[in-house]
Amino acid sequence: TFLNIVLITSIGIVVFLYIPPNPCDKQLTFSIGTIDSRFNLNKDKAVEYSKASANLWNTTLHKNVLQYTDNASADVAINFVYDERQRKTIQNNILKEQAKTQTNNLTQKSELIKIQKNNFLQMKTQFETAVIAFNQDLTNYNNKIAEINKNGGADSSQIQILNTEKDALTKRQNELQQRQIEINSYLNTLNSGINNYNFGIKQVNSVIDKINHNSLGEFEEGVYTGNKIILYEYENTTTLKRLIAHELGHALGLDHVEDKN
Repeated sequence: TFLNIVLITSIGIVVFLYIPPNPCDKQLTFSIGTIDSRFNLNKDKAVEYSKASANLWNTTLHKNVLQYTDNASADVAINFVYDERQRKTIQNNILKEQAKTQTNNLTQKSELIKIQKNNFLQMKTQFETAVIAFNQDLTNYNNKIAEINKNGGADSSQIQILNTEKDALTKRQNELQQRQIEINSYLNTLNSGINNYNFGIKQVNSVIDKINHNSLGEFEEGVYTGNKIILYEYENTTTLKRLIAHELGHALGLDHVEDKN
């Protein structure tokens, strides 16, 4: 009996020593501290986004572990500190929108070029077919003239027929020459569009180079320090909410999870 009592007591001590404290047992209050005006973010929106971030935890844990308050004595104050990180991000956001607009324009131009190229190839094929037919008819006409001359020349009725054929051939030749001018003009328009498209690609690549040049590499978007969360950089509303939720997790007492799964 004595041995049994000792064994049970030992097990109790071991279990007690290895139960980790739950970081989410106690409610944490948070407030919005300072917001640098260069973030172009008012306090109402900052409160809205921070509450949404806190609700990610509250909803998942099925209890109210994070509570917003306007009280200056909140457990944690969220501050927005502007520096080179956010400045570069704002610049890149503008450049990304510019690149997006330019890319959309290039897509439209590319579709137009495809249509124009198909039109040109169709016009070229039709023209070449017409030229072949004309040259064949012209050869036949010249052969006919040669044969008549070989036989002593044409009489008045043959001359009338030959002149009619000649007029028809001349008309077709003039039409082909005009058509060639029109096709060359269309080709110039097509080439101009292609050159403009290629220049547009260079412009987009130039904007992308600026974006890459603005990249600061890896850096901290925000930090939690005791009773304060400092946010340095976010790209948009979605990344801001995610960042606040991340730092509020640290404020609750949670560390990074190394297992990416």
